[in-house]
Amino acid sequence: MVTVTLPADLVETAWLAEHLYDPRLRVVDMRWRGDGSGRRLYYQGHIPGAVHLDWHSDLNGGSADDLLLPPDRFAALMAANGIGDDSAVVAYADTDHSGAARL
Repeated sequence: MVTVTLPADLVETAWLAEHLYDPRLRVVDMRWRGDGSGRRLYYQGHIPGAVHLDWHSDLNGGSADDLLLPPDRFAALMAANGIGDDSAVVAYADTDHSGAARL
């Protein structure tokens, strides 16, 4: 299995630009707003090739007691967005970044 290796937990924009079209790299836009407008922000503009995930509606298990998806649902969501075992993932947000960190 050949993988792209992230240089650190946080990557610089220059590194991302250099690796943006590597098929093993997946970029995830995790922008979120309480009013549900995070996905609209994605459609208004995002890093080329990025997919959008909403931590509240996509990654939440459904209740305050279940803030993480069960492993099978998480794996299915990742696969549906082109993220597999050999993927390196760069997640970004534009406010407190907790959604990106959560992924």
